[in-house]
Amino acid sequence: MTRHAGEVDAMAERLSEVTAAAAHLGRQDGAYGEWPSKLILPFLDDAQENAVHEMRTGTDATSHLADLLRALTIDISLTDAEAAHLLGYRETER
Repeated sequence: MTRHAGEVDAMAERLSEVTAAAAHLGRQDGAYGEWPSKLILPFLDDAQENAVHEMRTGTDATSHLADLLRALTIDISLTDAEAAHLLGYRETER
């Protein structure tokens, strides 16, 4: 589980790099030429802002998933003796 959390972290890092690249591309107004830029860019800018926002949301969610996997690893790392102790303790609470 810990190894998987590390792999998910690596994926979040790659997504972060792709998101940064996508955000950088949006600032390159001269790619379409002067006249088409004035016509096309307002539409593309809106679409790109939306896409970059969604990419950031996905990156954050992926990073959060890695954190949850690490927390799960800690929760399931109880030994049999610890689990039996906890179950015995809970039985006496009833």
